[in-house]
Amino acid sequence: MKILVVLSRFPYPLTKGDKLRAFNQIKHLAVGNEIYLFCLSKSEVPVANIELMRQYCKEVCVVPLSNISVLCSVLKAYMQGKPLQVGYYFNGRAKKVYDKFVDECKPDRIYCQLLRMYEYVKDSFVDVTLDLQDAFSVSTKRRAGVSAWYLRMILDWEADALRRYEDYVIERCPKCTIISDADRSKLHSEKHDRVAVIPNGVDFSYFAPHPEIEKKYDVVFVGRMSYPPNINAVVYLLKEVMPLVWRERSSCNVLIAGAQPPLAITSLASANVHIESGLDRIWTAYASARIMVAPMQIGAGLQNKLLEAMAMKLPCITSDIANAALGAEVGSAIIVAEHPMDYANAILRLLDNANESDTIGEMGYQYVTENFGWERHTLALADIIGR
Repeated sequence: MKILVVLSRFPYPLTKGDKLRAFNQIKHLAVGNEIYLFCLSKSEVPVANIELMRQYCKEVCVVPLSNISVLCSVLKAYMQGKPLQVGYYFNGRAKKVYDKFVDECKPDRIYCQLLRMYEYVKDSFVDVTLDLQDAFSVSTKRRAGVSAWYLRMILDWEADALRRYEDYVIERCPKCTIISDADRSKLHSEKHDRVAVIPNGVDFSYFAPHPEIEKKYDVVFVGRMSYPPNINAVVYLLKEVMPLVWRERSSCNVLIAGAQPPLAITSLASANVHIESGLDRIWTAYASARIMVAPMQIGAGLQNKLLEAMAMKLPCITSDIANAALGAEVGSAIIVAEHPMDYANAILRLLDNANESDTIGEMGYQYVTENFGWERHTLALADIIGR
């Protein structure tokens, strides 16, 4: 089967959740299928990265987006009442390149990732499967609630536009997927039940336990630091939670690891807080810590950081928002906290009780390895695409 994969970003390197999902799905869909990749990019893609994707794709088409075209398209989307992110990624020139690419590769099926790319595929004569990935209208609404007033107005408008657009897409596209039951339940469309759940997975050959690595840090948070929900979580951890921990254990140290940390994060570095943005092997951040703490307050979807940490037998403390998509058994495979004191007490308890820490790490590891393999979930996706 010839499958055309349509993405808003080049899927490598794996610096963002949508890229991680797309790369691994392409990698496994390539087994027994011909993959044709069409994607957009705001920056020049290195030739080496294109060659890497050609290991899995018969043809790769990358269309650059200019700042001027983005600005014009966003304004046009606003005037049409469409989500701004749809306008950001859609323009007429890119659509012409897309149409020509479709004519050349003549796919049997199209797999399109994210609502923002639906304008490219919506009038296709080829069967389309759309990956919603997350309930973006909900996560955008949450971001609005914790943003400055001038951003709140924009994000509230965007959340409402996304809600309408989600309904429109689910009505038009009978084959949609999403990352978790929790995200599917938040969709407002009357037809949300027909959206199939395809979770993310973990590369267990990369994220694996490393008991030989020295535990230099008590607490770790890993994630892309330019992502607003991660920024919010790190600030919450360092300003609300850790001061409560330091009252009882002044030596407790924290590692914040991830690319592109903004000033809001780097300004919080101290003798007890280490900010690391240049790790070539991100697994070393998990391996060098005793506990993973991800106090996600906004956002949606399945948190890859939790899957990766649990795959390395790291005990995890997170929020109900994050575990809603993960579905791990609370108190057994994961600890869920609500308030800063809850997080602080859980951190201190695990640091003081090695048996409980090891047990939660082991149970989390078993849960992830049994339920979150890329191959298993991509086989289910291939069945939906080919149906």
